[in-house]
Amino acid sequence: MKIFLYEKFENKNNFLRIKKKYNLINLNYKKINKKKVFAIYSRFSKKLSKNYFSKFENLKTVISPTTGLNHIDIDYCNKEKIKIINLKKDDRRLQKISSTSEMALSMILTGIRKLPYFYQNLFKLSDRYRYSIYQFRNYTVGIIGYGRIGKKLYRDLKSLNFRVFFFDIDKKLKKKGGYLSLQKLLKRSDVISLNMSYNEVYFNYFDKKLLNVCKKNFILVNTARGELINEHDLLHFLKKNKNSAAYLDVIQNETTNYNKNILYKYSKQNKNLYITPHLGGSTNDALKETEDVVINDFLKQKNK
Repeated sequence: MKIFLYEKFENKNNFLRIKKKYNLINLNYKKINKKKVFAIYSRFSKKLSKNYFSKFENLKTVISPTTGLNHIDIDYCNKEKIKIINLKKDDRRLQKISSTSEMALSMILTGIRKLPYFYQNLFKLSDRYRYSIYQFRNYTVGIIGYGRIGKKLYRDLKSLNFRVFFFDIDKKLKKKGGYLSLQKLLKRSDVISLNMSYNEVYFNYFDKKLLNVCKKNFILVNTARGELINEHDLLHFLKKNKNSAAYLDVIQNETTNYNKNILYKYSKQNKNLYITPHLGGSTNDALKETEDVVINDFLKQKNK
């Protein structure tokens, strides 16, 4: 019987549906007949590299309930004709899933009100005046990436009375209200949220050239992919501009050596960088809904 390797199922029904056709074995189980592995289902727990895939000579399908695929060696899969099933960013089934945009919104509100300082410190009542903080209508938020998540975040921020603008590489969006060129958006924004899709072209996209255009006391939020940010450039900027801050839900190499990451190390000793463990899509309902989408697509392909 063919083997289906899996990380974890959120929906028990999906487990039972797969079990009818395949021998289900957890990814972390060591005693596996590698020649019988037909499909792998994984979120972010493993870096699915060429070296990892090469162990399974009869692997045909990789399933990931994610839009980004930087944790998967796509070139190897294409070369070996291994089909990748993941979330398509324009899939209508995803429109009601708002967990990542909610995470970005939470980080923006947390950053503006300087909440980590008060959560982490013993304080006096007089500390309520420690920072110059304003109501939402006095802040400008710039969103880079106007896809499903960026659009939802834009609407939510508008409803809270923020001034909101966006930039996207899609030239068709230039005529849409709220659009600004990248340079204007960077110069004007008190908060910048990265919500763009990632591919290798945008590795280290947010670098010192862009950082040098930003205000020296701005807040950077990233709930997209860690690879979008040049981490050395951001670290240098944060060291030099202590009134700026970064709230990151993603960092580079987060599935492997995150504890050796330079930003992770800096965050342990400083108070203008905060990192969370990729919580954006990890609400119980979102995990279940995204799992349903990719498992349904997998089972449909087999029933043809």
